[in-house]
Amino acid sequence: MRHCKLILLAVFTLALTFFTMPRTVTAQTQYGIQVGAWGDGASKGNMGVGAEIRTSLTPPTGQALAALFWVGDNLQNGAFIQFGYALSRPAYYCLYGETIGYQGNCFGPSDNIGYSDVRWFWEYWPNPAVPDFYYALGPANSTRPDGSWHLYQILPNVDNGWSFVLDGQTVWSFNMFHVSKSKDPAYMVAEEVTRTQSASGILGPVEFRNLSYWDGYKTWQPVRSLSAISGCGGVNPNCSIGVPYGVTVLGPNDIIAGTGEQLRQSGSLLWPLPFALTV
Repeated sequence: MRHCKLILLAVFTLALTFFTMPRTVTAQTQYGIQVGAWGDGASKGNMGVGAEIRTSLTPPTGQALAALFWVGDNLQNGAFIQFGYALSRPAYYCLYGETIGYQGNCFGPSDNIGYSDVRWFWEYWPNPAVPDFYYALGPANSTRPDGSWHLYQILPNVDNGWSFVLDGQTVWSFNMFHVSKSKDPAYMVAEEVTRTQSASGILGPVEFRNLSYWDGYKTWQPVRSLSAISGCGGVNPNCSIGVPYGVTVLGPNDIIAGTGEQLRQSGSLLWPLPFALTV
């Protein structure tokens, strides 16, 4: 396949997006403001992760460049992998490629994307501390309609790579990076990408439920507890930005994250592991 060289802006120089514009820009620090939840320690060492996410068409506002809602894993080989859906500022985007800092290789077609065009996306970061990642975006309106539930899963495939499965159907698969177990618990996140050291105050809110992981016995296991995520991710994890977004527990393994929800200390227990009485 011929690689089409593009000069682009990676709105995701922080940790997690794929926003690309085919023009030269001045390099700027990017931030990823995140809220969500980790699973329990038993989900460490998983070989895949999944969660149901409810589509919300609330577009990014103010200085926000994108709103992202995803499930992901930090891997033992030092990589990071994620799969979910995104709302981006209107622009012309490469739909499959690699971003290296503020330049990129586009391996496939490009498309204009508007505010209400909600698309699935995946990203693979060989090293999450460096703004170099591979990504793909789905077709137009690939996670509509508003308010609908969709199951996002990342699974190993027979070619010793990764597959991204949406509602039971594989939407993308690759083997250029080999399968590795997770080094941290599975997690699900709502994220705002911005150029400024402040949040827009509008992110979602979006509901997540049924966070689960693919274990060593090749079965899906639900997490048994959830702990809060609140802060910045990716290449600016210590950005010192005040996070105005919170997490509300709706039920076991069911949360809503974003604007207007309960502010949380990162790491605080949201949904506890049930106690077992042994006689």
